[in-house]
Amino acid sequence: MTASEHARIFGPREPAAPGRSRLCRTCGDWHSLSRPWPHNCRPPAPPRSVLPAPMLAPKFQEFVAGDVFNPVPIGDPASKREYMERHDLVEWDAGVKPEREPTEREWERDLAMDLKREAEIDPLNRPPVDVVGRTDLDGAAEIDTTDMEVFK
Repeated sequence: MTASEHARIFGPREPAAPGRSRLCRTCGDWHSLSRPWPHNCRPPAPPRSVLPAPMLAPKFQEFVAGDVFNPVPIGDPASKREYMERHDLVEWDAGVKPEREPTEREWERDLAMDLKREAEIDPLNRPPVDVVGRTDLDGAAEIDTTDMEVFK
C-alpha cells in the first residue's frame, strides 16, 4: 500500500510519537507501543471452533460419609464411587424426579370409580372366561393335567 493510498483510506499518517514504536506489517507505518494499535492493523481473529466448549467438572469436595460412630472419609472421586457401589447407593440428580404419588383424595376418587365400574358391570355380560366355574373351550375336550410333569 502506498502512502497516497493510505492517506486516502485512513487519513494522513500521524507523526512518530516519542517513545518506543514498532513497524506495522499491515500498513507499513510506525505505531506507538504505549497506545493501542488501530483496529484495522490488528491481526484477524482466529476462526472459532465448530466443536462445543468442553464442560468443566467442578472441583471435588472432600466429605465424610457413614454415621457418627463409623465415619468414612471420602477424599477423591474413586473412593466415592467405591463407597457408593459397596453400599448400593446412586448419585442424586436434580433433573431426575420420581413419579408423583397420588394424593389421598385422588387415591380415594380412583378407588370409588373402580368400585362403581365393577358394580355396574352385569355379571352375565362378562366373557365366559371371567365367570368362575365356566370356561369356553369351543367344543374341545378338557385337558387332563394329572400326568403332566412340571418340575423334576
